[in-house]
Amino acid sequence: MSYFNYPHISLYRLEQKQIQKKGNKITFRRSTDFGTAILEIEAYNTGCEVITQSIAPSYPKKYGHLNNIVKMKKSGMKQKDIAFKLGISESYITKLLKGVKY
Repeated sequence: MSYFNYPHISLYRLEQKQIQKKGNKITFRRSTDFGTAILEIEAYNTGCEVITQSIAPSYPKKYGHLNNIVKMKKSGMKQKDIAFKLGISESYITKLLKGVKY
């Protein structure tokens, strides 16, 4: 899905926003009616900046994430990064992946 297809999301509003800084990356997360909006800004010493915007859709039940979790895990993502992207706890990711062969 391209950036231009996303509904307008204001990540700069103060309510219901989470900001995390880790190393050279700043991440803004905000819950919306249709999922979790994520804006990541990563800056390098060379002056290069990478900006990524994504939306993780909300599911009626958390187990609806299982297929996405398995795909992300197969692609090499860490469980903590998957949990952050999907807006669910890392421990719940571990619980869902028990017994799943990937």
